[in-house]
Amino acid sequence: NLSEPAIRLEHCTKVQEFSKVLGLFRKGVMLLDEVDLILHPLKSELNFPIGAKFDLDGAERGERWSLPIHLIDAIFYAEERKLYVFEASS
Repeated sequence: NLSEPAIRLEHCTKVQEFSKVLGLFRKGVMLLDEVDLILHPLKSELNFPIGAKFDLDGAERGERWSLPIHLIDAIFYAEERKLYVFEASS
């Protein structure tokens, strides 16, 4: 029965707290991590690609991997003063 003062006061308190929570949602900023959308098997084309398959640019002769391999080689060169990729390719 809402006519009882104690119950009415309790409901008013809950409404005020709920109003504060809604205010936080209106004024706040939320960062969303979209990995759940990417990994969702029914929403993502990353897990289940559709359409014709085609090679990525630079995949024919391995050029796609040359830049990352040379960058890693530079890290090793800074540590050991020895090139591995250029010596193997020359």
